[in-house]
Amino acid sequence: RSFLQLPRFHVKLGTAPFLWDLVVAGQGTRQGPRNDPGVFQHAHLLLRGYRTTHRRAVVVLDFEWGHHYQVDEIKARIQRNLCQSGWCDDQIAVIVIKPELEAWLWQDHPIVQDVFYANRSKEERARLPSLRVWLRDHGLWPQEHPKPPDPKQAVRRARQEFGASSLFAIYTSICSKISVRGCQDQAFLELCSALRRFDARVLQLMARN
Repeated sequence: RSFLQLPRFHVKLGTAPFLWDLVVAGQGTRQGPRNDPGVFQHAHLLLRGYRTTHRRAVVVLDFEWGHHYQVDEIKARIQRNLCQSGWCDDQIAVIVIKPELEAWLWQDHPIVQDVFYANRSKEERARLPSLRVWLRDHGLWPQEHPKPPDPKQAVRRARQEFGASSLFAIYTSICSKISVRGCQDQAFLELCSALRRFDARVLQLMARN
């Protein structure tokens, strides 16, 4: 939502302009909890009523929520349920973020640091180590890793330490300033690829993010 609310977001994605709606699992319905298991179990129920109003559907959920499935199994089950409820296979895309959405936030880029340090004074920021170094020194982002092993924990600890804004505000700030080319996560690339294929009205079903 942070990204798709930006003016001319389609230019960054490299797509034609499109309209989109957001459906949150469990919000305004009785089908399941408002979280990733809710998306996994009830995506086809939540989206069944949109087949006549939307031409495409993108289902997005985190991988990390306590289960025994593989990524491909999660995708296949959601896609099969959607097809059985009336969607065509070429109308839908299922994106499983491994391990979780916060991984998309972490890029080794000064803009990310600026956003986390935004509520500190100029003098304080001058005395602070770089965000990458702070995360490394606290065991949250080992030097040899392209991303923090536990991205959600890294966000939580950095927000607490530096008094950063809400997660939504952090995402919005970073999305408005940084190129999507900097995010090379497989799930993000799959999402961009799907949206480039879908040049009409898009419906996104996401867990609470």
